[in-house]
Amino acid sequence: MLGCWDQVRPMVRELLTIARSDHAAGAARCVAALLTAYEGDHEAASLHLRRAEELIPNAAPAADPLTDTQIQVSLALDDPLSALAVIDSSMPTAVQVNPIAADEFLQYASRAAAGLAQQATSRAGRQSALRRLERIEDARGTEPTPFRPAGPRDLAHPALAALH
Repeated sequence: MLGCWDQVRPMVRELLTIARSDHAAGAARCVAALLTAYEGDHEAASLHLRRAEELIPNAAPAADPLTDTQIQVSLALDDPLSALAVIDSSMPTAVQVNPIAADEFLQYASRAAAGLAQQATSRAGRQSALRRLERIEDARGTEPTPFRPAGPRDLAHPALAALH
């Protein structure tokens, strides 16, 4: 439904009203934060994200929608520095808990570092973006092999590798 905001908005509104647990309500707020970030509404995205953080205070970096949402909202709102900070702090745990999420984080880190390098007005700023990406890549490590396909029909991991 990418780009069909008029169709998605009522569904998200309903999702926000029917969530019965804090975790479900936090997940619904994550969806609302993404929707409003993609629509370019910085204030609403920040409010939804802040509420999600309140509802899911102990979210695991790779087993919960919150960390992924924090990264994607930062990228959507053209805040690559915040995205890199979340990825940097989450990567060591993500590798241990969910290497697939760690690979997704690595691809997000590439996007964020590229955005940061484009925003940088000096060579030092661009080099700083590359150093951050290298630190995140080091934290990801090589075990298990990054972007390794789960099987012969897995096209997602090679696509993530190409984006990275």
